[in-house]
Amino acid sequence: MGLDVQDTTIYSMLSADDQLLIAQDYEDLEYMTRKLIDEYELWGLKLMLKKLNTGDTSRDLQLADGKGIISHVNKCTYLGVRITKDGNHEPEINDRINTGRAAVTKLNSILWDHDVTPQNKDSYLPCNS
Repeated sequence: MGLDVQDTTIYSMLSADDQLLIAQDYEDLEYMTRKLIDEYELWGLKLMLKKLNTGDTSRDLQLADGKGIISHVNKCTYLGVRITKDGNHEPEINDRINTGRAAVTKLNSILWDHDVTPQNKDSYLPCNS
């Protein structure tokens, strides 16, 4: 169960009112979800099924006692970072590079414009603010 990172095993990630379970296979995820639901019920908490997803469209997770279905997905976004089933970070890295390039392109249009005075150009630079 969980994901081994160096000397630590990560079973879940928490943020505000969200919790992301991490499992190596379907059976582990099913077990962890069942235990989590049992613990939540002890505290009077309920899952919001519209926010729940797992990892592969062919293996939806059926919750016991007709409590619902957790749909599989191949990727999800957690704290602004795209997490994929196969662990490929290339699309996320490329998106960040392209976002940076777009920001530089917008700044270059101002910084290289001869009609913009040097005083106005200084006001656009973050290090001069």
